[in-house]
Amino acid sequence: MKILVIGLDAGTFDVMQPLLDAGKLPNLQNLIENGVSGELQSTYPPITPAAWTTFMTGKSPGKHGIFHFVMRKPNSYDLRFCTARDIHEPTLIDLFASHGWSVGSVNMPMTYPPRETNGYIVAGVPVPPGAPDITYPADLKTELDQLAGGSYHVEMDFSQFDFSRGIKETWRKYSKIKQMLFQMAELQHRTFLHLLETRPTDLFFAVYYLPDRVQHFFWKFQDKQHPGYSPEGAKRFGNVIAEAYQKMDAYIGELLTYTDENTTIYVMSDHGATGYYADLNLMYWLEQEGYLTVKRTPKTERVNAPTILPSLLAEWGIGKINRFLPQWFWENPVMYREQEHTRYIPEIDWQHTKAYATLLGISANLKGREPLGIIEPGAEYDQLMTEIAAKLRQITDPTNPYPLENHILRREEHCHGDHCHEFSDLFCVLRSPAGFYLPCERLGAEELFTPGMNAGMSGTHDFNGIFIMQGKNVRKSVKLKGLHIADVAPTMLYLAGYPILEDMDGTVMTAGIEEGYQIEHQIDTVTGHKQTHQDSEYPYTPEQQKMLEDSLRQLGYLE
Repeated sequence: MKILVIGLDAGTFDVMQPLLDAGKLPNLQNLIENGVSGELQSTYPPITPAAWTTFMTGKSPGKHGIFHFVMRKPNSYDLRFCTARDIHEPTLIDLFASHGWSVGSVNMPMTYPPRETNGYIVAGVPVPPGAPDITYPADLKTELDQLAGGSYHVEMDFSQFDFSRGIKETWRKYSKIKQMLFQMAELQHRTFLHLLETRPTDLFFAVYYLPDRVQHFFWKFQDKQHPGYSPEGAKRFGNVIAEAYQKMDAYIGELLTYTDENTTIYVMSDHGATGYYADLNLMYWLEQEGYLTVKRTPKTERVNAPTILPSLLAEWGIGKINRFLPQWFWENPVMYREQEHTRYIPEIDWQHTKAYATLLGISANLKGREPLGIIEPGAEYDQLMTEIAAKLRQITDPTNPYPLENHILRREEHCHGDHCHEFSDLFCVLRSPAGFYLPCERLGAEELFTPGMNAGMSGTHDFNGIFIMQGKNVRKSVKLKGLHIADVAPTMLYLAGYPILEDMDGTVMTAGIEEGYQIEHQIDTVTGHKQTHQDSEYPYTPEQQKMLEDSLRQLGYLE
C-alpha cells in the first residue's frame, strides 16, 4: 500500500491532547513523533459533507457544490439530500485512479451512490436506510453482508431514540446508544481489515464515525460548562468519549500493520467538536425584527386527551408508578378519551416575508430565485443583508456568563466558485467557551435561545480538526500551523509525484516535507476538468428521505 488515509470524523486535539499527554494513545503518539501534525481548519460551515468533499477535491464548497447534507431544490423553498452526483469536481479517487492506482474507499462521506472506479467503494453517509446499492462493485455488498452476519449497514438509525421521557429512561437510552455505537465501530473496523486483507489497493481510505457520534451524544457528561452537565451524568458517562478515542488508537495500530516504510500515512478529521449550548431560533428572531411574517392556520384533529384522573393520580403521588402499569391501563377510556382538538400550525406568509432561515443561516426571499420572492436583486438585496448581518452581530445572551463570538458572514465573505448561490446568503453561528449556538430553522419557537440542557444531542462541530502525516519524505516531530482541510489533497498528489490541479484552493504543506524532496520535485500544476454524471436520477425514494431526515435530526444536522 502506497497511501493510507484514516479519517476520524470530528477528531479534535481538545480531547486527544490530554489523552496523548497521559500516554493513552500510543499509536497516534508514535505517528506524531515520527511525522508532522497540527490543527486542520475546516470549511464554512464545519459540517461533514462540505468538509470531507473539500478534502477529497482540494476545493472549497463554492466550487465542488456541497455545503450540507441537503441542498435547495431549484425554484423551490424545499430541500433535498445531496449525493455523490452533486459533486462538480474530480475527487482523489478519480485523480489517483486516472494515474493507474487501485483505490479502496470505505465510509468516506458523500460517496453514495458509488460509481465505477479502479478498485472498490463502500459508500459513506448519507445513505438511504436499507439501500442495496451501497458498493462498487455490486457483489461486494454480499461479501459485507456475510461479514456482518446479516444486512450490512453504513450507519445507525438514530431516529429510534426519543429523549423526552424521564431521567431513568434517558440513562437506559444513553447506555443503549453507547453499546450500539461501539458495535458499529467494531463492524466498520472489521470491514477495513477484511478488505485490506482480501482486496489490497495502492490507496485506501478508512473513515471511522465513532468520535463524531459519541461527541454528539455524550459531550455534556464530560464538560462542566455545558448546561446539561450533572455529577450523576458524569459518573455514568463521563469517560465515554475518552474510551472512544482509545478504541480508535487501538484500531489504528491494527491498520498500520498493513503499511511499510514506503507507505505515507494520513490521519485526519473533517472538523473538530465542542459543546452544543443552545438553539439560536432564527425564525423567531426574524419575525420579531419584522423580516418574516408567520400565519397560523387552524387544524382540527381527533386526539386522545387525558381525563382528570391522570392529574389526580399525579397529585396523590401515584403517578410515579406509571411506568410499571400496563399499556392497556393508559388506553382505558377512564384515563384518556378521544376528542376533537384544534391546533394552530405556523406557516410562512411568503408574500410578506423578506428573509427566512435555511441551511445554517439566513437567505433573502429573492425575486427570480425563490418562488414567491419579494426582494429585488441588487441594491435592495445588499441593503437587507447588510442590515440583518449588523443586527445579528449585536445579539447577546444575558443568561450565559461567557462572551459570545459571532461568525456572521455574508456569503461572498467565505465562499467563491460557481455554486455559491446554492448556499444561504448569511452564514450564522454564535460561539462561547461553553459551546455553539446553532442556527435553528424551526417555526413556532417562543424565545430567541433554547438551551440544550435536556437535549439528547449535547455536542456539535468546531472549526479545527486534526491532521497527522507520516512517511517517506515527511519531516519528523514537526508541528504545523495554518493548515486548511483543502491543503491535504494537493499535498497527497505532490508527495505521490503528480501535478496538482491549478484551480485547487488548497496548497502543498511544504513546511511538513523534507527539503531534499522539494529540491528534486517542483510543484507542477495541470488543468482539471469538471465532474459530470450521466445518470442524474435522484437515488432516494420519499420513504428513504423521510427515514434519513429523522435519523440526522437526532444528530442535530436537520431541524
